[in-house]
Amino acid sequence: MKQVHKLILFRIFKLICVFFVIYGILKRNILSKKMYFNLRGGNKLNNTMIKNDLFMEKAEKELGRYFELAVDGVENLGMPDNILDKVWHEKLENPEEYLKFCNNTVGCYIEHGQLMGEGEPSWIKNYEDKFGKLDPIWFTNDKGSFNEGAYNSYINTGKVKMSWNCNAIPLDEKDPVAPPKNK
Repeated sequence: MKQVHKLILFRIFKLICVFFVIYGILKRNILSKKMYFNLRGGNKLNNTMIKNDLFMEKAEKELGRYFELAVDGVENLGMPDNILDKVWHEKLENPEEYLKFCNNTVGCYIEHGQLMGEGEPSWIKNYEDKFGKLDPIWFTNDKGSFNEGAYNSYINTGKVKMSWNCNAIPLDEKDPVAPPKNK
């Protein structure tokens, strides 16, 4: 009978250990979302250091949504200085791939324009009407750090404060034009 009790206690102990291991993994993964990826050197994204492909898929999805707003004619579409702007600039470095991304996403070429400003972006309401609340990736800076305070403030107040220095300009949908090679 003692053997049975010991076996039962041992199995309960194993289950508790497994629970704490799983809990630790989940907790670490949740906390690690504050740092999506690291950068290597200057301006290049280090694709080998990105936690997973889901991050890049999400970045491309959100960049595509931003481009959709441009195609919809939303004005003053300043791109916040964040990780999505970094992804956009990296895509611009390969004109053929960028044109393909634009055409697959919104059906036309999206020109990278200049628009300086800071404050509350006027296009947020258009985004929310079409897609819902901004994804947390919008609150991730170009170095990969998630600004939890700014995101929580947005969730609680609906207000966003950002700075921007570029915008998206759609070109003729029927005749997309790639930028010059040396741009």
